[in-house]
Amino acid sequence: MLINELNPIIRVVSSGDSGAYKWDDTGLSARYKRPALDKELVVKTPASGKSYYVRFFNVQPSTFIGSIEPAEDFLEALLAFVKSTEAEANEIKHAIAWEAIYNVLALRRPLRKNSTLLAALPSMQLRLLSPGPSPSVLHSVLDTFLLLMRKKATAQRVGRGKIVQLALQYLQTEPEKRGALLHFLLDFAEMEPENAAAIYAAGGVLFLLLLAIDAKPKHRLLAVSVLLSLAVPRNNLAVVDVLCSFLTDRFRPALEEGRPEKVEELLSGEHLSKGRQWNTQTKTVLKQFLTAKTALLARFEDNWTGKEQRWDVARLQQELYSLLAWK
Repeated sequence: MLINELNPIIRVVSSGDSGAYKWDDTGLSARYKRPALDKELVVKTPASGKSYYVRFFNVQPSTFIGSIEPAEDFLEALLAFVKSTEAEANEIKHAIAWEAIYNVLALRRPLRKNSTLLAALPSMQLRLLSPGPSPSVLHSVLDTFLLLMRKKATAQRVGRGKIVQLALQYLQTEPEKRGALLHFLLDFAEMEPENAAAIYAAGGVLFLLLLAIDAKPKHRLLAVSVLLSLAVPRNNLAVVDVLCSFLTDRFRPALEEGRPEKVEELLSGEHLSKGRQWNTQTKTVLKQFLTAKTALLARFEDNWTGKEQRWDVARLQQELYSLLAWK
């Protein structure tokens, strides 16, 4: 019976109840209507033959992961389900599976080297490049991909060019995931100078500056932090000079000193610096300019390695100065 299979998790699922609750078939049906149960995903592990209710695992994965042994069998079963049902249209179950894959990898770091998982990287990239109709599937695949790319060897297997392009592309198209993407770019840039150089070469300064002046407050400060991570001396990138050329020279001390709060304060305010007026009108023109340029740079180039610069700084400066009547 279903109730017997759910016994290990009943205590956790019902922990928020006040008063007694009778967990029998009647009670279970009252709590989880039959349509919801019909959307459950059950996977059977290949080695042990055990079956697991995946949606219930996702409720509190940190609690349930201890009862799944070995966890690698569970991961293999989830990956097998995803691979065998790629052509099907059941986005609900795919979303449940990908969320569980992410949860397992987040809790069991050694499994990020799983050979089946690494073999699935190309299909993950394809899913990200050709997103389907379900944001929930897309977001779980993206979360899993970003988690794996934090490991240097795995990132090298995929290639900096592809990773950076995907991250910048989704900064534009998936506002709900901006926090995760910005945290990833911050970690990726700090992993090694070559990663920071790839973000810069892809035009990342333009994407990040656009968010710094136009995103929600929590994302603005994070975008500035990523910009400052690119500007550290070891990366040997002209980030500060480029930013000051798009903004004003009043920003230079805060940028050179690595003070994100001060940079955001200057972005939010108004000032005059060496004949350049920084105000609401300036920000509106700059926002429109950056929106147009990042839309062009967001186009994915499969053969881009992360080394060749995809944007012409001098030309963009000339265009912007013409719009703002700056010298």
